[in-house]
Amino acid sequence: MMRRTLFTWLLLLMSALAQAQAPTTPLVVGTAWPGLTLADQHDRQVELNSPQLRYLLFAAERKPGDWAQAVIDSTHKELFASGQAFLVVDISRMPSMVTRMFALPSFRERAYPVLLAREAEPVAFLPRQPGAVTLLTLDAGKIAALDYASDEAALKQLLNKPPLQPVAREKP
Repeated sequence: MMRRTLFTWLLLLMSALAQAQAPTTPLVVGTAWPGLTLADQHDRQVELNSPQLRYLLFAAERKPGDWAQAVIDSTHKELFASGQAFLVVDISRMPSMVTRMFALPSFRERAYPVLLAREAEPVAFLPRQPGAVTLLTLDAGKIAALDYASDEAALKQLLNKPPLQPVAREKP
């Protein structure tokens, strides 16, 4: 009986901690960016809570993720390599063997960090639409714009609209 009670309390505590860590308010224009930490394609932890972060591109599905990478590779590598923009790809439903043998080698060819959500929970709060990528524009730690692109042309248009340009870094 004592073990069962202790186990119940432990489950309740773990549930409360998980809920405290997960953002509770939906991300909409004007809300604060809660931050996110994920590993990139080289297993380096990247924290997405820097004031330098201006754009977050999120792909919850494989096909939109593929064409998002193609658009970045062809036109916006510098912006994504600068640390001002990041691509987050949800690979949580991908079988581990496919991840190791095909996806990771492909991601590692990229000249910019690709953040990989190997579990669904850390990115569950990110807005999404089926068959589309999400573009969050951040300004001073708040969501300034929330857009969806359902194909390469729409994503190119979003990425080319002002002010989506690299900001000159301050020299020390």
